Amino acid sequence: MLNRTRKEGKPLGKLLKIIGGTLLAAAFSLPALANGPRDVRRDRRDIRHDTRDIRHDRRDLRQDARHPVRNRADIRADRRDLRHDRRDRRRDARDLHRDLRR
Repeated sequence: MLNRTRKEGKPLGKLLKIIGGTLLAAAFSLPALANGPRDVRRDRRDIRHDTRDIRHDRRDLRQDARHPVRNRADIRADRRDLRHDRRDRRRDARDLHRDLRR
């Protein structure tokens, strides 16, 4: 029993690797499944905040557009912020949709 040959130990080693890999994969997937409701709430909150930021940036852009010669840099910055917030809201909406499909 103590003098095992290499051929006798090989199937046991493969089996342990398979079981270990399966347990490791299951352990890594558990946190993703456990955060479901919190993740959905967080995505909805992020979408609300991004929508608020978009409204704010649009208001700033309208105010700066009244004097386009004086406020060129502000207009450029507001457009960049608006583009960033819209992209962020789309990304959050996509995450929310993906979380709800699970």
